[in-house]
Amino acid sequence: MEELSHSPNWEAIITLTVTSTGRTGSGFIEDANYFIGVDAATVLRSDMFEATTGVTTRVVIFRGNRFTREQRLPNELRDFGFSKGLLQPKLEVAFLLAELLDQGDLDQMGVRRIMVMHRPLFVPGYPWNLVPSLLTIGAYEHEIVWLDARLTILNGPLSEDDGFAYVVPPDRAYV
Repeated sequence: MEELSHSPNWEAIITLTVTSTGRTGSGFIEDANYFIGVDAATVLRSDMFEATTGVTTRVVIFRGNRFTREQRLPNELRDFGFSKGLLQPKLEVAFLLAELLDQGDLDQMGVRRIMVMHRPLFVPGYPWNLVPSLLTIGAYEHEIVWLDARLTILNGPLSEDDGFAYVVPPDRAYV
């Protein structure tokens, strides 16, 4: 993980890279060194999950404290990413990040959890599946990393302690 130095407007940025291995959703479940919640497991078993092989993705994470309360609405955060030319991560990126990170990494980043800013999901079988969800990575006190789908209420702000992950286009040398 590398911390980037930018102008004051960009000081809340972390970048890292992940590389896909071709693992299927079932493979992620079998090999997980972290806790996969029921809803995230449902995503892995569904046709929403698409595995790739050998794709290296540069991820940028913005700390929530970079944004005002009004800017931390899910749609505002999505618009922010688009305005900076960033891309929505594939679902696979969330699972690769969960493998890579631990509690110490989240503490170092200054975030409680990371919301992966992919296209919102409607998790099959979710009791309230009319509300979109984002895959979210966090950690418990004993360094057990978890990944699950979290509801994103479109009109409610997310926490300033959250991080928001986007993908940097491959043709960009900077964030």
